[in-house]
Amino acid sequence: IKVLSNMNISESRVPQDGRIKMTIAGRPVDLRVSTLPTQFGESVVLRVLDKSVVNLDLEALSLP
Repeated sequence: IKVLSNMNISESRVPQDGRIKMTIAGRPVDLRVSTLPTQFGESVVLRVLDKSVVNLDLEALSLP
């Protein structure tokens, strides 16, 4: 997972964030990867973002 998300595989003492772009069932998907150091090793969190569902522009965010 760390290699696919372009993280430093030799570093396990600091939190890291990365991203894996892939296609699942013909749909573009982003996997956001976070690693955190713990007392017993590393913890990994994967967030799956379906890019075909999200379609926001700056006007839709209502920012000044």
